[in-house]
Amino acid sequence: MPGMPGGIRLYRETVLTEAGLSAKLTIYPATIVQARYSGSYEGAPWLCFPVHVQRFAEPEWRHWDGDEIECGQFWRHAQGEGWLIGLGKTPTDAYDDLIGQVCARLGLDRAVLAGEPA
Repeated sequence: MPGMPGGIRLYRETVLTEAGLSAKLTIYPATIVQARYSGSYEGAPWLCFPVHVQRFAEPEWRHWDGDEIECGQFWRHAQGEGWLIGLGKTPTDAYDDLIGQVCARLGLDRAVLAGEPA
């Protein structure tokens, strides 16, 4: 993907709640935005990009939110290149989709990673 010199970081955190210990997967960086055209080009109304929000000022990232032609071209290119971009009906769904894509790309069993901490 363009503009990703540091890559994507997938973390497995141990969380203490009233119910006890649990594991939680998180990704950094992640920027969640509403799709410009309600998902017409993107495939869903919410998007989760594995980049810091500052990257959107760079030329290679501007067109995801451009006019219809720019937006369509950006998404065709992103899909053709297999870029990891989470899609969902809600912001949480988009974030969760990105985590699932990263796990799948790395061949990691998400259920095992999100299981009880050792």
